[in-house]
Amino acid sequence: MRAGLIGLAAMVIANLGSGVASGVEPAFELPPGPGHDVTAQVCLECHGADTITRRRLSPADWKDMVDVMVNHGAIVDDKQKAEIVDYLSRTLPPVAATPDR
Repeated sequence: MRAGLIGLAAMVIANLGSGVASGVEPAFELPPGPGHDVTAQVCLECHGADTITRRRLSPADWKDMVDVMVNHGAIVDDKQKAEIVDYLSRTLPPVAATPDR
């Protein structure tokens, strides 16, 4: 059952967008800043930092992503959820496309 949930979560993550396609190099540590500790505690329980840092999402998409993870068993209260979404939105924002010249 857990393997099925992990597979479903992986598909959702892939469908929300990947920074790899935009040339973003994933990091093997989460960026420093307010919200780092709670994000590391909750998210790194199931994911490597590189899985998280390759994503570059809008605040709304980060909220959706965190909601999906909560639905799949991540244990956070509303305050922690807001802190995680704020942290991810600030430290891993969407990458602007550069126009072709």
